[in-house]
Amino acid sequence: MKMTKKMMFLFLLFPVIFGTADLYAQVTIGSDEAPHSGAILDLRSTDKGLKLPAVWLEDVTEFELSGNADNAEGMTVYNTNDNTKGGRGRGIYIWNGTWIYSGGAPKAETPVSKIVITSDGNLNTVTAGGILQLTDSILPANASNKNVTWSVLWSGSLTAGKATVDNKGLVTSLKPGNVTVRASAIDGSQVYRDFTLSVLPTTMVTGLSIYSETGADSVAAGRTLQLVAEITPDEASRAIKWEVISGKTYLTVGGATGVVTGTAVGTATVQATTLDGSNDTATIDIRVTVPILIPGTQTRTMGANSYYTYKYGDTEWMLEVSLEGTATYTTLFGEPDGIPYNYYTYAQALNACINAEGWYLPTLAQGTALADYLNNYATVDEKNMMVLSARGGYYDGTWIRSDGFSRLQNLYLFRWSGTPHAYYFGADYCFAVKCVYMGE
Repeated sequence: MKMTKKMMFLFLLFPVIFGTADLYAQVTIGSDEAPHSGAILDLRSTDKGLKLPAVWLEDVTEFELSGNADNAEGMTVYNTNDNTKGGRGRGIYIWNGTWIYSGGAPKAETPVSKIVITSDGNLNTVTAGGILQLTDSILPANASNKNVTWSVLWSGSLTAGKATVDNKGLVTSLKPGNVTVRASAIDGSQVYRDFTLSVLPTTMVTGLSIYSETGADSVAAGRTLQLVAEITPDEASRAIKWEVISGKTYLTVGGATGVVTGTAVGTATVQATTLDGSNDTATIDIRVTVPILIPGTQTRTMGANSYYTYKYGDTEWMLEVSLEGTATYTTLFGEPDGIPYNYYTYAQALNACINAEGWYLPTLAQGTALADYLNNYATVDEKNMMVLSARGGYYDGTWIRSDGFSRLQNLYLFRWSGTPHAYYFGADYCFAVKCVYMGE
């Protein structure tokens, strides 16, 4: 009886032992042949395949299968989601810490067309040392690769702020001023979006005033003038926004630089606003005067000759005298340069400015306006350029001599007059005719 029980026990134990061992053996399925020596499972068929589990993967960074990802490297599935985040649509994926695309039907790439950046609380300001989370949204929704890289653009401006940004869009501000953060698509589309952030100082502005660098409150049209903002306290942000709030047709101003440029005669008001959050403002009125340009910047022809001109209002004036027409030539009483000058009667003066080509004698009003500019607003260089080259009228170091102009039938024409060349040629003659160009 005892022997029978022992034999029965051994009989039952035998398949368990050898059956368990067989579980770890090499196996061929679909053929009676032995499996390949390097394969634990060798599938053989000429008309059947291996069907992998069909799963729906939302994101390649998430395991998403039952159980956990511990020791799951090599897990293989067939993904049926066309829009898996970070993936390439349907196909075979292998787990290796993330789901790695291994193969599948080719899919046309959909590039990124637009990036939208939003911030927590829709803020675009942060105090120095603070943080602000930025979030990107990618369009179209079916873009093949929605990943972006974050960066802070470098600026050489002394008023620019400083900050850092991590790969999740978290900005850490370091220095007050404006900072530009960029999100760039990595799919090769070269699409990006910038977000401008104002980093505010911990010390706010308490006082603001503005003035010009030279102390002047006027600028000639076509010229520039540097405006300066004085801010207190010294440790507050120096970032300023400049704008023209009235008279925009007369003046422009650099929004960040404070450099104004005259564009037309008139008066404009420029305003400076602090960007530290205090929103303090200050204004200054700038008068734009008649422009005169540097000689030689433009030449025009009249008859057989070319003449340098300079801008004055809506006209161009000859820098030197006209060589056209007929006149009497003479040398003035031992004039040092010995140059013969043209004396013109009124009729000859008209002939010296050929109206058909857009040239005219200056009117009384034009001559008066030019004299006013030269006497009151022009630089010394401009005065000398105008008068000394005219061979008629002169600059005595203080102002344009009024007797340097001769009225001839309500026209202003330059003639030589005053010390040291005190000559008077009467009402019938003048010389050194300078024509104005006003177009055809």
